[in-house]
Amino acid sequence: MKKGSHQTLKSRTQMSDSHRGKCLSKEHCESITNGLTGHASWSKGKQFSSEIRKGMSENQFRTWQNDVVRRNKLSDLNKEHWSIPEFKEKTSAKIRGVANDPEHIAWMREEYWDKPSYKKCKSRTTKKLWQDPEYAKNVMQKSIKGSMTKRPNRPEKQIIEILKSLESNIKYVGDGTHWILNTGKNPDFVNEETKKIIEVYGCYWHCCKKHFPNVEDRDSIIEKQHRKDQQRINKFKKLGYSVLIVWEHELKCYKKIILRIKKFIVEGV
Repeated sequence: MKKGSHQTLKSRTQMSDSHRGKCLSKEHCESITNGLTGHASWSKGKQFSSEIRKGMSENQFRTWQNDVVRRNKLSDLNKEHWSIPEFKEKTSAKIRGVANDPEHIAWMREEYWDKPSYKKCKSRTTKKLWQDPEYAKNVMQKSIKGSMTKRPNRPEKQIIEILKSLESNIKYVGDGTHWILNTGKNPDFVNEETKKIIEVYGCYWHCCKKHFPNVEDRDSIIEKQHRKDQQRINKFKKLGYSVLIVWEHELKCYKKIILRIKKFIVEGV
C-alpha cells in the first residue's frame, strides 16, 4: 500500500475480524507504537455516527474481555504511571492522608470493618491466602522487618486512638521513651501517676494459641514465651503497677476492647 493511501471499510473490517480476540506479542505492539510515533491520530477531529461509535465501544469491550490482554495492559499502564516521580509522590501522599484520616477510619469501620459479612469474607480470604507457603513466608518477613523499624505499630496505633477517645492520661512509650525503674523494661503504655500499664501482645510474637495452633514444638515454644511474658508482668506488679494485656486479635472486637480499657482506667482491673 502506498504511503498516504487509505484502506476501504471492507478491508479494515476484515483486518479487525482477523485480529479480534488475539493477543499481540510485546514486540509487535512496540513496532506498531514506533511506527505511529510522530503521526497524528487517524480519528483526531473526526465525527462518527452513533452506529460507528457503538461498534467501536463493543469492539473495545470484547478486547478487555480477554484476561491476558486486560492484565498486560493494566500492568504496563500501572508501571508507566508509577515510574513517574511526580505521580508516585502525589498518589502516595494522597493514600497516606486518607488512611490516617480519623473521619475516614470511622466511616470505614461503620460501613465495612464492623459488619459481620465483611469480617466473614475477610477471614475466609485471609485463611485461603495463608495456605500458600510462599505468601506466608513473605508476610512474616515483611512483618519482622516492619516491627523492627516502625513504632508504634498498627495495633498500638489503635490503642492510642482508643485512649484519646477516652481522654485517658495513659501515654504511649513503646518507642523507648520511658523505662520502668529497677526492671530494665519498656512497656507499651504507662501512666506513672496512677501506676497503670497497658501491654499490646502481637499474636505471632507472643505465641497466641488461637492463631498459631500448628507450630512445630508448639507447646514448648508457647510455654517458654508465656513464662517470659509472665515474669515481665510480675516485675511490674511488684512495683505496684496494674497491668492490662490486649491481644492483637482482640482489637477486631472494637467495642468490647473499648469497654475493657475503660474499666481498667476506672477500676484498674
